[in-house]
Amino acid sequence: MDCGNSQQYRDCTSDDSQGLSRQRQAVLINPFLPITVAPDNGLVLNITMNITQSEIYKTDLLTSKGNMFSESSQVPTVRQAGVILTWVNTNYYGIAHDNIDVDVQNMGSSDAHVVQIYIGTSSSTLQNQTSLSLPTLCIAGMTARITVDYNWTLGVTYYFKVIAQEQTLGPWADQSPVS
Repeated sequence: MDCGNSQQYRDCTSDDSQGLSRQRQAVLINPFLPITVAPDNGLVLNITMNITQSEIYKTDLLTSKGNMFSESSQVPTVRQAGVILTWVNTNYYGIAHDNIDVDVQNMGSSDAHVVQIYIGTSSSTLQNQTSLSLPTLCIAGMTARITVDYNWTLGVTYYFKVIAQEQTLGPWADQSPVS
């Protein structure tokens, strides 16, 4: 299948009769699911939808192995002055289940300086994480990834709190992958 001239896909290749992986990039519509992604190749999923100012939108991507990746964003009415931190995504990984990436977006007009991050299995048992180099700069209008060395367990709900010099975010809850 050659999707090069399709209105639905750009740079699309597929050979179902040979069982080869498909590579598709959505142009006008959402891609057909499921999509096979080779290990360590990653996937960028761009979603186009109508949005309303001040609404919160959440996108969940569930893999065939039960891993869930979530992203939440709030559409600002206008870009507000100062620092406005929001949680974007949490990625649990590592062969020994020992790393977590916490993505935090600064929707404000001023830069933020993350100075502490707390993780725990309840909002009342949060522990300061000291295995990372802080402060981390979160530039206005951008997303910062904070990587934490943390031994996590499959299917457990973890709580997170991010403290910047300018604002505190959280705590919020997120469940690790179930398999």
